[in-house]
Amino acid sequence: MSVAITDPILDKINRYRELWHQLNWFDSEPVNENVPAQGTPEHAVWKATQKNLFDALRDDLDDLLGTTPMSEDGAIELLRLCMEAKLEGDRSCAVNKIIEAYLQSR
Repeated sequence: MSVAITDPILDKINRYRELWHQLNWFDSEPVNENVPAQGTPEHAVWKATQKNLFDALRDDLDDLLGTTPMSEDGAIELLRLCMEAKLEGDRSCAVNKIIEAYLQSR
């Protein structure tokens, strides 16, 4: 009887996608008569919420990119996320290194 391996990267990918989905549904900047409502309490709350969401996305992505997949499904989902999020530069290089480490471990 074989034991199924739970790949921790899959949970991290799902968490990142959930945050990304929240960003897509995040409310637009508050306005008063079609002018940004800067300086209002509503704008301050909106801006703080937006910053928290972007910080969480960055932190979760950094955590995710520090994880090597343990399964083929994890590697595939990581590549899909890379394409969905249009990761470039250092982030894309990190994904390549993670996939390389996974392939070498097989």
